Amino acid sequence: AQSFVEINGSILAATALGIYRSTNQGKSWQRFGFGFNPNDYGAGDYRLSKTGQTLYLSINVIDYGFHFFQSKDGGENWYYLESFVAGFG
Repeated sequence: AQSFVEINGSILAATALGIYRSTNQGKSWQRFGFGFNPNDYGAGDYRLSKTGQTLYLSINVIDYGFHFFQSKDGGENWYYLESFVAGFG
C-alpha cells in the first residue's frame, strides 16, 4: 500500500491493485469500492487523502499525468473528477 486513511472506524489503503479496507486494525483486508479500476491506469503512485468525510484518490502515472477521484460515502463509490498532464498535478 502506498497510503492509508482512517474513516468511520475503518482503515483504507491505496494500492496499485485497488482500494482495500480493514475493519479490524489491519489484521485482514478486503478489496473495497466501486467506480475505480486500477488496471485502467497502470503503474503509478496511488495516494489517499481526506477532508472532513470526503475522500480523494490521486494517481500519478509517471510521464503521463495525474488522475483524481472523489468519494463522499466512505470509499464505497469513487467518482472521476479530473486529470492533468504531467507536471501540472
